[in-house]
Amino acid sequence: MTPTIGMEFQNFPSRMCSITTLGNYDPANGGHLVLFDLGHIVQFPPGSTILIPSAILCHRNVPIASGEKCLFFTQYFAGGLIRWVDYGFQTEANFKRESPSLWFAANRGREARVQEAAEYFSTSKHVRPDI
Repeated sequence: MTPTIGMEFQNFPSRMCSITTLGNYDPANGGHLVLFDLGHIVQFPPGSTILIPSAILCHRNVPIASGEKCLFFTQYFAGGLIRWVDYGFQTEANFKRESPSLWFAANRGREARVQEAAEYFSTSKHVRPDI
């Protein structure tokens, strides 16, 4: 397994990405999920699933030992699908060219949508400390 640092920019930022790990590896020695932005390293044994907003969290996996196998089954919500529907089932370029005033109106509320999306996520003040 070649570790790569990832952020899936095509994902819809306020929706979760489901990552399931499969294979035959020792989760105590490798395969951990590193969530750089949160400062966490999570042991990620085979058969585990995690939901993360992968479009906004920089992440990667720790390498596994030689001879072991680790596979990932990843599901995400493509942001392009939202734009396709919002733009009347056409590309943004075509929508902007065909209906510039509607395109401008559709994008005027972008900052408000970003703020609304950010409110979906918990912050440290919402998390109960370990007991």
